[in-house]
Order: sequence, then structure tokens, then C-alpha cells
Amino acid sequence: MAYYGKYKSYDEKLAAKKARKENHKQVRAEARKKADTKAKNLIFTLKQAMKVAGLKQIELADFSGVTPSAIIRIERTRHTSLQLSTFVAIANACGYELKLVAKEPEKDEFRQFRMVRLVDVDGK
Repeated sequence: MAYYGKYKSYDEKLAAKKARKENHKQVRAEARKKADTKAKNLIFTLKQAMKVAGLKQIELADFSGVTPSAIIRIERTRHTSLQLSTFVAIANACGYELKLVAKEPEKDEFRQFRMVRLVDVDGK
């Protein structure tokens, strides 16, 4: 007789493995959705900072070291993929700095970032 650990049969073991795999897929999908929402909010905040700064696209590109085409893409599209270095450079050029605040993990979750916000360089 074969040994299947805590399972009574090989089929039961396979079913449990499949259930765990589906659960992991669902957890990853939820995490990705949450991250996309936060990224969209962050980019919206960056767009607002760009408007408040009142700089032309060329000036913003010069001050930040980011290409003008990247500035245009950020202003005109709804994409969520923006390199952190690009975000930081544009925020600094607008007079803001990026602060990441870590939150304590809940239960068995990994450490997550609770709050990402723009803070005026002057401390406002």
C-alpha cells in the first residue's frame, strides 16, 4: 500500500494540491489589483503635482532629467507602469519628495507599504 501522507488516496492529494494552487492564483490576483489601484492613485497625484508646479513639459524634462516624451506619456495616458526613479525625479523637479512608510504586517502577510505620499520639500 502506498503512503500519501495525511491523504487517503493519490486523487485526494492531487485535489488538495489543485485547491492550494487555485487559492494562490486568487491571492496573487487580488494583490495585483490592489497594487494597480495604488499605482493609479500615485500617478494621479504626480499629475496633480506637475500641474501645480506650472512648468512646461520641456522645463519639467530639463529639471527632472526625464525625456519630454516620458512626460507627455505620463500626462496623456492611464498606464500604471512608471519606474520609481522617474517618479522621484519628476516629483523632485516639482518641489516634492517621495516618502515611503512601512506598515507592520497583519497576521501572516508580508510587510506592505501602507502609505506613499508626496510631501512638499519645504515641509508643508
